[in-house]
Amino acid sequence: MKWLQMSIAASMIAVVSCSDSTKPVDPASVATLSLTPAATPIVKGTQKQLTLSARDSTGNEVHVNALWTSNSPSVVTVSKDGLVTALGYGSAMIEASAGTHWAIANVVVTAPMSRSYSVLDLGVSLQVGSIIRKLSDSGDVVAGSYYRRGVATAIPGCPTPVTINGPGHVLCRTGVPDSVSSFAIWHNGALVPLTTVDTFKAGDFRAFAMSDSDEVAGMFWRPSFVNANCPASGDRCLAIWKNGSVSFPGYTAATADAMLMNNRGQVVLEQAMWAPSSPGLTSTIFNVTTGSRTNAEWGIHALNDNGWAAIQLPYVQPGDPSTSGSRADVMTPTYTMGLGNGGATGINNSNVVVGTLDVGAFIWRGDAIAMLTDAATDRTWTITAANEINNRGQILATADNSDGRKGHTVILTPTQP
Repeated sequence: MKWLQMSIAASMIAVVSCSDSTKPVDPASVATLSLTPAATPIVKGTQKQLTLSARDSTGNEVHVNALWTSNSPSVVTVSKDGLVTALGYGSAMIEASAGTHWAIANVVVTAPMSRSYSVLDLGVSLQVGSIIRKLSDSGDVVAGSYYRRGVATAIPGCPTPVTINGPGHVLCRTGVPDSVSSFAIWHNGALVPLTTVDTFKAGDFRAFAMSDSDEVAGMFWRPSFVNANCPASGDRCLAIWKNGSVSFPGYTAATADAMLMNNRGQVVLEQAMWAPSSPGLTSTIFNVTTGSRTNAEWGIHALNDNGWAAIQLPYVQPGDPSTSGSRADVMTPTYTMGLGNGGATGINNSNVVVGTLDVGAFIWRGDAIAMLTDAATDRTWTITAANEINNRGQILATADNSDGRKGHTVILTPTQP
């Protein structure tokens, strides 16, 4: 299937894929076609040349007449020799075909990057791709360990930092995760256990999410106590810890974890696993105050206080299980918009989104994508992935340095508003 989820909408123009006088071969003799670059950003109002390579069955490069198309001419057009012109913001695919073969290039039309960022290198390559929040509004980080002002810092009595909230309070797992008291909140230099006035027998409890007011959202597994909103039926049930008491707002599921919580009482509950054979699997955004449920695209990576979500949605091409990937989406309370192939993984309360597409790390401010790749003030750094953004505009990212440092976790701080 040529277009991988998109319909072809362009006129076809026959061209020669070379500029010399070599006689084109019969398209039937072409074995492979490829386009370079295969994925590229283009700033609106500019042009970029794509190069077509054709080879025969013996691997020799040949020249062939090709048909060029754009599936979104309002976004980009393509000339008879593969010159792409960026007309409007969005994403599109360029196809070059000859005989029964074709090649595709993904194009994202972007805005110029209007700001630059200083780089604070944490000195390590952290696993920052998970859904759990990792960046506070003060720039501190929890990703396996706790990093305060960019320096790895041990928290006494907290062997496993789980997540961090906006004010920089850290949710810790202090022991075997089989009770509420196995968790504690660290702030202002003190570790405060999640003690409760309620009495629970041993039952698996797991927490990943915490609001800025230190409410903790977790799931009881196989509860051995009796509660109308948490039946001992083998299902998991959502529990909210607040100020020494646990409440059960009435959400149960066979397989789900509470991964994110915003400051308006919304909790993101993700399925425990995603089966490629079930691309329609969804998540739930549950309001603990009203009990309302909103089915959402699976793969929510961030949820802000406006109810907007940044999503990396896995997909499998219908009819072709070998073709899979992910899509970057932004979901608002009223609609969902696609940003391109890849993932949107961070959003702040100004509805600014960051993530990584197949064309590179990006930031989206509501009208257009801008590329972060070369946004560092220190030009020795190349930004390869953007993971989270806080309410100060700082970005938790991954970057390479020309001195040989690869895949380092960094904090990007804007040098101007």
